[in-house]
Amino acid sequence: MPAEVARVDPAPDLPPNSIGVELANEKTQPLTNYPVRLGVMSQSIAEGESHSEMFKSTDSTGRVRFDGLSTGTRYSYRVSVTSGPAKYAASPFNLRGDTGQRVKISVYPFTRNVDETLVAMRGFLYIEPREDVFQVELLFHIFNMGTTT
Repeated sequence: MPAEVARVDPAPDLPPNSIGVELANEKTQPLTNYPVRLGVMSQSIAEGESHSEMFKSTDSTGRVRFDGLSTGTRYSYRVSVTSGPAKYAASPFNLRGDTGQRVKISVYPFTRNVDETLVAMRGFLYIEPREDVFQVELLFHIFNMGTTT
């Protein structure tokens, strides 16, 4: 089973207004010279909601750092990368005033051929008898168990 695709953790070694990003492939090897997008959302009652984005590329160790960012609950950040039609992203997060954040994202090869992937499915069937009918609900959970997107 593949590792977690995206993870966000506090990084005491980074300044409070910084985000460090590490990209790796399915074999945990660093992805060098890879474009990374940082989405920024700002919300305030007076100004409403605004969105912006920044782009940087990873270095020879698969890392990139975004500095000089705003801290506090007004701003939320989301790191994402693309590989062909696949998009990998961390959950949105805020920068606290005491430490930076480190985002680790695993990028997997992609295919459009389902025969080249390991896909699993779990289904739940719920049948409820009513006065003159049966109410049927069906839920499918489809997930990727391999290292190909």
